Amino acid sequence: MKIVVLSLAVVFCAAVMRAEKKSVVFPLLDRTASAAVAGDGTAGLSGLDALGANPAGLADTTRQWNANYRQLPLSTRLASTAIALPLGRSRWTGAISYSALSSEGLEKRDAAGARGGEFRQEDQAAGIHVGRAVEMGSGSLDLGIGVKFLSSRIDRYSGSGLALDVGARTRFSQIPLTVSASLLNMGQGPQLMDERSPLPTSVGLSAAYQPSRSFSVFGGATHYSNGSSLSFSGGAEYWIADVLALRGSYTAGSDSEGNQGMGQLVGGFGVKFGNARLDYAFQPAGEELSDAGVGATQHATLTYAF
Repeated sequence: MKIVVLSLAVVFCAAVMRAEKKSVVFPLLDRTASAAVAGDGTAGLSGLDALGANPAGLADTTRQWNANYRQLPLSTRLASTAIALPLGRSRWTGAISYSALSSEGLEKRDAAGARGGEFRQEDQAAGIHVGRAVEMGSGSLDLGIGVKFLSSRIDRYSGSGLALDVGARTRFSQIPLTVSASLLNMGQGPQLMDERSPLPTSVGLSAAYQPSRSFSVFGGATHYSNGSSLSFSGGAEYWIADVLALRGSYTAGSDSEGNQGMGQLVGGFGVKFGNARLDYAFQPAGEELSDAGVGATQHATLTYAF
């Protein structure tokens, strides 16, 4: 039954995919540090780490709060916070989130190319998310859904949009394997003046294998409707004495014409102290960007269970 549900989810996801013009990137960046390392391999993510990756991971989450900061190239940074709580005695878990992506000191030019000072760009998102675990035979099926209210401002122009995330995840009892499917960022992107930017709608499949409590490997594939691009990720996580986690992954992909893109290597670690966990992720800028003076991406997330 679980396989049937996941198969139907994949068929539904594939049916709604379509090629569109270049989309906004804010929803793709709005993830925690451990989710950034996971890339497309999101099946093993749980709790607030699953927001923006697969809302099914929110099921059976204990009370959590997190704060997230990501330093991006070109004086761009992302800051976010979220909180998750069980909804009474039901098997539902709810979460609310807020995030903001901002760039300052951008150079303004007129139609003739003349400089006209500087301007600021800012994107914001407020989300409501729910997840639930459903017992099914010898295993379980997790379901999740999230709604994100988006706003974008460039200089004096602003607009708003709405995005929907849905996901399913199943864990097998006979083997330590978790499989998930997700459909992310359905809806309408912010409209600035007379132009609306499409969202990076995507369908993803992922699996995580955990032969021991301290070690897991994960992988996945994601297809993006805008530009019909496809990406693949594979990686691993290893915990030392349940205190220090070492993580790494590699992502590669291709566009609609089959052209292979540059690979993306991401590394990171996590440290537990009491009920808190600090996660860090590092992504090298690559040779071309480094030569242009663009720094690497730094990413940190603090999570607290209460």
